[in-house]
Amino acid sequence: MRSLSASLLGLLCTFSAIAADLPEGAGKDVVVSACTTCHTADRIVALKLTEAGWRIAVRQMIEEGASFNPGDIEPIIAYLVKNLGAHDTQPVSRVSTAASSAAPLSGPVSFNRDIRPIMSRTCFSCHGPDVSSRMADMRLDLRDEALKPKARGTPIVPGDPDQSEIIQRIFATDARVMPPASANRTLTPTEKETLRRWIAEGARY
Repeated sequence: MRSLSASLLGLLCTFSAIAADLPEGAGKDVVVSACTTCHTADRIVALKLTEAGWRIAVRQMIEEGASFNPGDIEPIIAYLVKNLGAHDTQPVSRVSTAASSAAPLSGPVSFNRDIRPIMSRTCFSCHGPDVSSRMADMRLDLRDEALKPKARGTPIVPGDPDQSEIIQRIFATDARVMPPASANRTLTPTEKETLRRWIAEGARY
């Protein structure tokens, strides 16, 4: 899965090309000067992260190698929170769904029945068929793409969940965890184990 830092770096960096579409306010010039690539303004605005979410995003971007002047970090966050922030809302993960409330599976895991609903809710927005929103050049809806090695590891290694990056990420307890906290989506313990079992069984699509 693409890291939060990589995905939000791409989103935040749209600001330099769409500065005219951004709200005026203190810190706007710092935000614009800190970013260089292009996405759409509506996609950035749609993030609507809380202050905690923006802080996590900026911190992880720095960990990934993004260059920020230390004195610019607070103005950047203040601008994002004031103009593109969101009030705390109920996370999507709290909404009752068949996938999240399902009991542990007793038979072989089915991609269409068991895995696709989980990934559609938590993964495909950044790692699915839409190339404009795809992060880290990682696509999980197609098996051949999901098995391709990446710089930080191979997303899915059939038969070896412990070597599969998506398993490492969904079970992580630090900033590498996926889905990221700012996405307001979480995987239940049952969903995590279902994904692990599916890969252990060969990750059949």
